[in-house]
Amino acid sequence: MRMKYLYEDEVREKGASFARSLCDAGFSASVDTDSARDYMIKIIVAHGDIPCGKLRIYYKPSKKSFTMDGTELTNKSFIDSITSVWEGKAVPAKIKKEKSSSAVEGKSEYVAYVDGSFSHGVIGFGSVIIRNDEIEEEITGMCDDPEALSQRQVPGEIEAVKKTIAWCKKKKIKTIAIYYDYAGLEKWAEGEWKTNNPITRDYAAYMKKCGVKVIWNKVKSHTGNRWNDHADMLAKKAVFS
Repeated sequence: MRMKYLYEDEVREKGASFARSLCDAGFSASVDTDSARDYMIKIIVAHGDIPCGKLRIYYKPSKKSFTMDGTELTNKSFIDSITSVWEGKAVPAKIKKEKSSSAVEGKSEYVAYVDGSFSHGVIGFGSVIIRNDEIEEEITGMCDDPEALSQRQVPGEIEAVKKTIAWCKKKKIKTIAIYYDYAGLEKWAEGEWKTNNPITRDYAAYMKKCGVKVIWNKVKSHTGNRWNDHADMLAKKAVFS
């Protein structure tokens, strides 16, 4: 049994309370359960399908007070609104309006993070599908096309998307938000990049005819994003199993 960090209960309670306040203001927010340290915890924040990064919550026992730090936010366009929520001010009207409009536009309740991996001549793929911040499905496997090896992890990235779309079609899910760290996944699917080999041509054709609406979202790799790291783990699991 591990020992608790200093003031861990206090920062967890404050973090959970602030996450609820952010959700009430139109954000998606949850405590990063593995982030607790002495005097500190982190909150994962998004707005609609836009990831915002993480907030740090610190406790000062000498003053019995908390502070909020937005240094790890990757999207700082909402920092003023987040600060208003932290300070207990009125919920910004703009945030409420944006939340309502996203619902009208049919925001996807399903989210997938995809990734590919390559090592020692083996290509793996991984996808984690999430609903209400809970894992709905994990997809992992290896690419068995020997001609794909020269493209290293890219065929794995592509296969992760195709397997995700196939899962959506099986479950009759019409819209899904897909988070990825390799730009080609969206560029080829949307016709912005030329498809200059059989793998990318097949992928572009598949996405064009798949019948599933994809809300594309690019994330940076290896930056501590919980679900992106999870997809990376699944892809590597396939390679090293």
